Amino acid sequence: MLTILNHPITYYNNKVIRPVPFVSVSSQSLKNKEFTLGQDYTITLTGTIVTNRGSPAYATGNTSAIFLSSTDSNSDVGATTVNKLDVGRAILMKQNALRELFGYDGIRIKITSFKSNAITLMADVSTESITFDPGSYQNTCTYTIVLKATHLLGANGKILGEGLQGNSQEVDTNDPTRFRSLTATAVSTVAQERAEWGGFVEDYNEEWSVETDEGSGETGGPNGDDAFNYIPNTYIVTRTISATGRVVYDGTGPVKVEAWKEARKFIKKKLLTDTPINYPGYQGDATGYFANDILNLNLGYSAFDHTRTENINKQAGVVTITETWVLLKGLAASETYDLSVEASTDSPFVTVNINGTIAGHTALPATSDYYGGSNPNNTAVTNKAENALIKYFKVSNDGRYGVGSHIFKRAKAASAVNLNPQPLSISTSRNDFTGEISYSLQFDNRPRNIISQAMSETIQINDTYPGDLYAIIPVIGRPTGPVLQYIGGRTEYRRDITIELLFDYTNIDNFTPASYTETSTVKAESIKNLRAATTMTKPSLVEPVRKQLNNLIKALSPMAEPNIRKCFLNPPQENWTPREGRYSISLSWVYELKD
Repeated sequence: MLTILNHPITYYNNKVIRPVPFVSVSSQSLKNKEFTLGQDYTITLTGTIVTNRGSPAYATGNTSAIFLSSTDSNSDVGATTVNKLDVGRAILMKQNALRELFGYDGIRIKITSFKSNAITLMADVSTESITFDPGSYQNTCTYTIVLKATHLLGANGKILGEGLQGNSQEVDTNDPTRFRSLTATAVSTVAQERAEWGGFVEDYNEEWSVETDEGSGETGGPNGDDAFNYIPNTYIVTRTISATGRVVYDGTGPVKVEAWKEARKFIKKKLLTDTPINYPGYQGDATGYFANDILNLNLGYSAFDHTRTENINKQAGVVTITETWVLLKGLAASETYDLSVEASTDSPFVTVNINGTIAGHTALPATSDYYGGSNPNNTAVTNKAENALIKYFKVSNDGRYGVGSHIFKRAKAASAVNLNPQPLSISTSRNDFTGEISYSLQFDNRPRNIISQAMSETIQINDTYPGDLYAIIPVIGRPTGPVLQYIGGRTEYRRDITIELLFDYTNIDNFTPASYTETSTVKAESIKNLRAATTMTKPSLVEPVRKQLNNLIKALSPMAEPNIRKCFLNPPQENWTPREGRYSISLSWVYELKD
């Protein structure tokens, strides 16, 4: 006997179809090379409508047929005798009743033995098709109803064993030569299956791909200390997970769960938790084979920049998750740079330009709350911007550049001259959202600075040698101009020097006094501090610049020349702009040589 247990229209509850249709159940196994996904069941009802018998029953004059209860003593007879004029109408009304009965997905049916309530099986079904065979409809009408179910239930409401997900005999880990035996404990309800596997799916797929990113490379070696050790590319690993869910009905509710939700929960439960979040790992992790044996990468690679995107097709019930990682062997940052060398006849110096980009990477997973996820941040793991800055400090000698920086070493190696380690120009840009730092520097082979702390220095020497002493005597009306008369003498020797220096103003103590109440004591102290921050920071007063400047002036003075008899210094002139770090000094000597 076939009984309808639940239905959106309540008066169908526990109703029967009589004559009882023939029932056939076929199934198709759902599995892939890795996993058993259960069964797809097709239940076919083949029955006959009888004009004046059975359920649904038809009463003369009614506009519809009704289904009788399985306990109704009149369930096998018509409500009234159908006259010949109402035969066709009765069959059509019963057809409508069957269409309406199976016009809702998710109804639960039960199949019992004849004259018994012992349940053989139950199923929560959806209707695939209802077909009424053509005929004269005098006394009977045959029909075929095709139903679909994701699982069959026993009398206890638990899924029959063949329909369980993961229902396969796997090797016993305690004894690899034997298979596990399936036991009754494996049988579960629909709710238990969903809790175990996340959801019902009819298929899923997991693909891995790896590609090289030639636009990004690693520099500096494993510790970042070698300016010329580099790997010209990084690796990008992509994992794509796709699952097609099944619409699940649980008649105990009754509950309907959409297919895309089943697929999404299955992915989250069984696929996204099967390995560490930074898969593939390489520090002794069991998943290291992915890099070692397949990609032939050396040990030591780690995964960074985990991203995850989700795509949902609700109508198809398909959910796709795409994850990507960047594989790096050294520091958590990649770097690219380019070099150019310039020389021209209008400049005495060779110029080297170096431009680079540093991209920071992070081991923080996509689910980290740093990105708005629910997983707390690991305070020991730095983000992209922080790692880019660490790498920048490595290659730039903590931002001081000079002979110890990787950037200078690379520029020097690209030219055939000895470069000045102090850059001619520096330009940097930083994007903390993308974790990128760009730099552009220019070096040339100008001599090194004599004043070590100066960013730039200009030294100009002007020597004036003796010339004739003569008188210019104007003559009125003389067409050839004035009369020049030698007066028997020579002019003096003269030397003028100008030294211009530029310092990093951040190294100058630019004291800014705090707000204060105007009292004589506080005012005097403030003036004292302002003087210390301006006048007293003049390079000619501060060591070691003072000593270096004095030595330079002594070297440029005519007193260092041979055969000097007398030498006199005109009033020196200093210019100091403490807020910009600009300093200049001008000196002038006149001197006399020995005879």
